[in-house]
Amino acid sequence: MSKSPSGIRARMSVRARARSVLARWRSRDRALPDFIILGTQKGGTSSLHSYLTDLPQVIGPAWKELHFFAEMPNPNKYSALGLGWYRARFPRRSELLAAGAITGEATPRYMVEAVAMTRIARDLPDSRWVVVLRDPVQRAHSHHTMITRRGLDDSSFADAVTNQLELIEHGDTIPGTTDVIGNDLDYVGGSRYSEQLRVLSSLRPNRPTLVLFSENLFTGHRESFALLHEFLGLPEPDQSKFPHTNIGDSKDEIDPDVRRRLETFFTGANAELATQLRSDQFLTVEPADWPDWILHDQRHDGV
Repeated sequence: MSKSPSGIRARMSVRARARSVLARWRSRDRALPDFIILGTQKGGTSSLHSYLTDLPQVIGPAWKELHFFAEMPNPNKYSALGLGWYRARFPRRSELLAAGAITGEATPRYMVEAVAMTRIARDLPDSRWVVVLRDPVQRAHSHHTMITRRGLDDSSFADAVTNQLELIEHGDTIPGTTDVIGNDLDYVGGSRYSEQLRVLSSLRPNRPTLVLFSENLFTGHRESFALLHEFLGLPEPDQSKFPHTNIGDSKDEIDPDVRRRLETFFTGANAELATQLRSDQFLTVEPADWPDWILHDQRHDGV
């Protein structure tokens, strides 16, 4: 006798609920994260997570990217497993107390999913949010390299970017999704940081988000590390050596015409980002220490 799909789904639902109850019971003494590194993807989050978890005052979760609050993949862990499963990935509260340590995770997909950020704001209202940004053109190129290496896209970076810019300029979305920002193949949208920060600030208007720049971190910018430690309540850094982890090995150069077109496209978003970073809703280094890609056009205009 064949098993009906509805019967299979019902049994799976029962098992998922049982796992959720068991996870809640097992996680009673576990901590929830003090901080979350939200993104950006291919912006240095792996290096930042590695840097922090190497400190004696930080104890990380079972692995770096838990993807718990993200809507993708579907079915997602948030709906299927519940907060008990998530809590069980973190250290025991007694362990953190004994070590005088904090805990946190890094899932760069969170920042591009408004639904993920809404869940985090609701379920982890006291968590501290950290964002790492990178030159949007370089980030888009690195994102494309990662996706093509996984065999998910066989188009060149130039073709992919050209197609996406034309779709966006005509008010269309990337095929296969109704949420341009959240698509794995959306190299351009993932670099429009101002749109993503708008969501963050709307969810917690009275709690600042820390914004750092990978260009500063990788060059050992001491003010960035001091700000990071202060934000997380960690002792002052005794060094600012930043690990290079999960670095792509692509040697492909970005076509100059493609770079210019992308830089022009990102001008408005970068200008809005500069305005956002000057507000009380974000904490970052002084504008004099911002990377050139943010204020490139404004600086040339004498701003």
